[in-house]
Amino acid sequence: MQCKASNSLYNSGLYEFKQRHYQKLGETDGRSVYWKDDELRSSWQLREITVTNYNEIDKLLKPLETYKIMAAQSAQQTMKILQRDINSYNSLVKKFFNGEVSRPRIPNYRKSGGLFAVIYPAQALIF
Repeated sequence: MQCKASNSLYNSGLYEFKQRHYQKLGETDGRSVYWKDDELRSSWQLREITVTNYNEIDKLLKPLETYKIMAAQSAQQTMKILQRDINSYNSLVKKFFNGEVSRPRIPNYRKSGGLFAVIYPAQALIF
């Protein structure tokens, strides 16, 4: 039960990150148009996700049932893993513009109904 809640919480947090990121790109005309072969294509410009931080997402997701099912510290650890993944994406964007890596992608959603690690801090354990 805890692992499924952690998976759902990760996906909910990622959804919020993506929605705020795309909203910010929309406000700044973040779409680019380019030619690929003989087709004119359009896509979101590659930019860092800077519109949301861990504290904002944590406050936004606290009312969710999946957050309440989990122990508070475990839910926070799940959100910190998500924040780590977003920070990793942002560092890859910087490396992409330096020509060090190929085009990075925003982290994918986890499989619906799947399991995700639940981290219990030592403070929560009773010996």
